[in-house]
Amino acid sequence: MEFRVLGALEVGADGRLLDLGGSRQQIVLAVLVLNANNSVSQDRLVEAIYDEDPPATSRAQVQICISGLRRLFAAHGHPEMIVTTRQGYMLRVPADAIDVRRFESLVQQARKARDEGRLRDAVQHYRDALSLWRGPAFEGIESRSVQALAGWAAEQRITANEDCIQRELELGRHQELVGELTRLVREYPLWEGFAAQLMIALYRSGRQAEALQVFRDARRVMIEELGIEPNERLQQLEAAILRSDVSLDLTPAAPAAAAPEPRVAVASVPNMLPAAIADFIGREEQLESIRRRLTVPLDGDGRFAVPIVAIAGRAGVGKTTLALQAAHSIAAHFPDGQLFANLHEGLSRQASPAQILDRFLRAFGVSGSALPESVGERAELFRMLLADRRVLIVLDDAAGEGQVLPLLPGSASSAVLVT
Repeated sequence: MEFRVLGALEVGADGRLLDLGGSRQQIVLAVLVLNANNSVSQDRLVEAIYDEDPPATSRAQVQICISGLRRLFAAHGHPEMIVTTRQGYMLRVPADAIDVRRFESLVQQARKARDEGRLRDAVQHYRDALSLWRGPAFEGIESRSVQALAGWAAEQRITANEDCIQRELELGRHQELVGELTRLVREYPLWEGFAAQLMIALYRSGRQAEALQVFRDARRVMIEELGIEPNERLQQLEAAILRSDVSLDLTPAAPAAAAPEPRVAVASVPNMLPAAIADFIGREEQLESIRRRLTVPLDGDGRFAVPIVAIAGRAGVGKTTLALQAAHSIAAHFPDGQLFANLHEGLSRQASPAQILDRFLRAFGVSGSALPESVGERAELFRMLLADRRVLIVLDDAAGEGQVLPLLPGSASSAVLVT
């Protein structure tokens, strides 16, 4: 069987697409596919279907969906594809049977080839990865939990596309890229990287006036939509085009040199926690549970993975207050810093992982010039910086795991508290 999520959710078997049933059953399948070969709790499936307002029959509805999917897979020779675990349910399927996992693998191969200076190989891997997309990830699945992860996948697609085009520009393919970049700028008008690449492609194709028009259009959109000027990079590029700067001319591609290590102020110990309230009372049982779970001794048998505690509840019940009270009470256990981010901040749009990683990396002293472009590379740098540190990370008002996953440390020395 083949599972496709980079577009509308599809499952292929025996050369044809399966009928996946109604919307609830598709949401359950989407969550299982996203967490293939890992257990998914009933509560998580209920939340994915009903958000924060589940009916009394919600668990029964999940079981009906699971039964329907099992019958569907059994009819095509896979009766044991969904198994019941102690935690909930698990979809057992090879990673290469899921298109998003193949996409991730190909992008990793592309970045490895890029770093080794094999630009043509990098472009081929990137193009193979991008060809797996048929439209927006999980198109048509109306679930906040699923769409949060779809947003993360979309950002991965954009950064892969931008890096692929950058390598092709280095190979002198500017004329071939003008059409694709024109479409990407129209599709993502606030993504300044594509505008910059289109300006370079047009300039190198002898179309200086059109390159300058791209800047004027981008500036107008930025001011109208966000009330800000384009970033410094785009402004400097416009100035370089106006003076026909030789630095814009194509230079022969050379093997990529090892990137310099980002300058990090090791002595910097960020403390980003907002103040706790002085007259906090009650919640002693919950506070003690949080403290116990987040401060397991590093040399103890239970500290082999990153400790993570999630606080869930309806709006206004005091999740953030409880999280901050707990965080302050255990701050001494994390002498290398305490990080805090509000993932919503009362805005109509959620804060992206790339924005939060920007703030966290700068808090540790990473200079702006050393910040990677893609969210994946920022997450890698973040994990590297925290590898030998004991840091507490508090993530407030998360919409779903898609927002949280790139912000998690890779070593058990740090801990995470999420509301």
